[in-house]
Amino acid sequence: MKQVHHIQYGETTIEYELYFAQRKTLVIEVHSDLKITVKAPIGTVLEYINAFVKKHTRWILKKQRAFKTCDPKQPPKQYVNGERHYYLGCQYCLKVIVGEKKSVTLKGDDLWVTVNNPQDTA
Repeated sequence: MKQVHHIQYGETTIEYELYFAQRKTLVIEVHSDLKITVKAPIGTVLEYINAFVKKHTRWILKKQRAFKTCDPKQPPKQYVNGERHYYLGCQYCLKVIVGEKKSVTLKGDDLWVTVNNPQDTA
């Protein structure tokens, strides 16, 4: 179950979602949508968690600034020939082929997708 908490850092208010879990350490996560998540061991005192977050506030703000400057939002995929896709951490060039049997095959640096219907290529 999440809890929402706030701490004050100068004139900046830091809001974070707190989750308690079966773990041994505290962790702070800054997400690309600028939300902050804190995961803490069950039974950790809130004052300790707030002090931990306050201690790492400069790091949190630095990460949020980095996410603001680099726009991680990529245009939606079109699934057309030549488009680049990641699979298991590697980048492949998409090749869409019309054929009788639907299949997906890796061939070198290419990801071959066979479709029955030519309309499936767009």
